[in-house]
Amino acid sequence: MTSTEPTPDTLLAMAELPHELVPTDESLDAAEAGFAEAARAPSTLRGYRSDWAKFTGWCQLHGHNPMPANDIAISRYISTLAIAGAKTGTISRRLSTIKFAHKVRNYPDPTQTARITAVWEGIRRSLGTSPEQARPSHATTPARRPRRLPHQHGMDDPHRRAVPDRCS
Repeated sequence: MTSTEPTPDTLLAMAELPHELVPTDESLDAAEAGFAEAARAPSTLRGYRSDWAKFTGWCQLHGHNPMPANDIAISRYISTLAIAGAKTGTISRRLSTIKFAHKVRNYPDPTQTARITAVWEGIRRSLGTSPEQARPSHATTPARRPRRLPHQHGMDDPHRRAVPDRCS
């Protein structure tokens, strides 16, 4: 749905509410509300809020409704991010944020449509997703650690098995 006038849901989505990403239900008792609040780490919620603000700002600029978002808005958003040079991890986190924000409000997951799946798979294939790993150092790799011979341990018994020196 593209509209230039914000709906009440759009205004709610764009507002900076401190608990907008935590489920609020009047039927929760104090213990349940505490557990619901503890379901996500504060740093995760900060990340969600930041990503959500970026998505809602993009939607406002491009005439899309962020809540509930449709697959056209989301696929165009992630395409815009990819073209702008965002890494696949960043785009993945933004998709997770959109999914979570909808879940909290009991909306269906808008990120699981055929359109978004196809665009997202194309982005991942185009940008690549395999991380570059550092080569292991020789000293810390157990398979390459040199074994000490019994005479190096001060063991004179030839029947004693060599044991790696774990202190070096």
